[in-house]
Amino acid sequence: MSHSPQPAQQLSACQSEHAMGCEKIGPGHAMHLIQQRVVSATPSKWLDAVVGAPIGDGWVRLHLLDGSAVTVWHHEALENLATAGEPVGIHGVYNVVAVGDRWFNVLVEGDLAP
Repeated sequence: MSHSPQPAQQLSACQSEHAMGCEKIGPGHAMHLIQQRVVSATPSKWLDAVVGAPIGDGWVRLHLLDGSAVTVWHHEALENLATAGEPVGIHGVYNVVAVGDRWFNVLVEGDLAP
């Protein structure tokens, strides 16, 4: 699965999808420009995953292709943005989930590092 880098000047999904925008920058909220740049600069760190059943309250379990799993949260409720069984990517260093061509800054429960 390819997770083509987005131009760093593009707004995060949190900021661009809603008229009011998300003013909070941090895990599970808007993505800082620096985070977008480092994610764009490290395409080899993307991991392929499949969305599992939603847990609730914005939490979703992602099943990585190596057999491990990770639970992630985004304030927009990821279960509404990606359906169970859908392929996604998760950046293994900077905690970003790619759903199609949209990136979401996520809070990760646990550690993605090997």
